[in-house]
Amino acid sequence: MSYGFPGIGTAPHLAIEHVMREEKIEIATIPYDGAAPSITALWAACYHVRGEHVRFSPAYEGRETPGSRHHGEKRIEVVPDAPTLF
Repeated sequence: MSYGFPGIGTAPHLAIEHVMREEKIEIATIPYDGAAPSITALWAACYHVRGEHVRFSPAYEGRETPGSRHHGEKRIEVVPDAPTLF
């Protein structure tokens, strides 16, 4: 499994590092130079999972994004079809 994020030290990067530490798992992390390249790479299936801020969800509208997951226990209104990670 691989995880893409929009840059080292960003919230999505730190979130997956936290998940890996808490769950004692290893996931290949792939940093990108910003949100746009990481979203494009996800659409091209270059990696499996991507962390994202909810405010960017319009970028996904109308697209199938198999790597989209919500980092929480409950689904959220803005992206109701995205499964939860936990």
